[in-house]
Amino acid sequence: MDSKIAQRADMATLGSTMNVIFTVNRPNLSRIEREHPPIEEIEQGASRVRPLFLEQEEVHHMKVLKALGLLSKDAGPPHQEVVKQLRQAWRSFPTSSRWGLAVATAVDDFGTAPFRSDRAIAWDWLYGDLLHADPDRRQRLRHVPDTERIMAGLLWVKDAILLTRATQQLITDLEQTGELRSP
Repeated sequence: MDSKIAQRADMATLGSTMNVIFTVNRPNLSRIEREHPPIEEIEQGASRVRPLFLEQEEVHHMKVLKALGLLSKDAGPPHQEVVKQLRQAWRSFPTSSRWGLAVATAVDDFGTAPFRSDRAIAWDWLYGDLLHADPDRRQRLRHVPDTERIMAGLLWVKDAILLTRATQQLITDLEQTGELRSP
């Protein structure tokens, strides 16, 4: 949570806003602009939250939630509900998405171009471009523009940070109310 991107005041809206610019009488000048933090911030955030998704890591999100569930067994229904919601949110993280992209490489490909969600693009960006050079993932990214890779990565990082914050907040709340048992 100490990465530069995690400390941004606008974290909740990153990657979710865009400007649509229309020029009257000159439609060829119309465009969509999306802003994002510096790429270095996105990359740093991705490398910092990555251990949360590696099963061999002690901080893997489901290990943390399993421990949290056991340590908060005696917590009241409101906190139990938050544990349940967080578990579901973390479980659905890999498959949830906001947008998708199909890249046709020829006119004939429009109906058969593979559709990729922002999450799939982000995973391929993470393991194909950023942290590893996985050839299969790089192959899947070959026609995906850099701007789309970065936006997909930004959404992935943002969502992981927001879920991490929510998980940390639950732990803090349970500690403050005395509902977090000692191991």
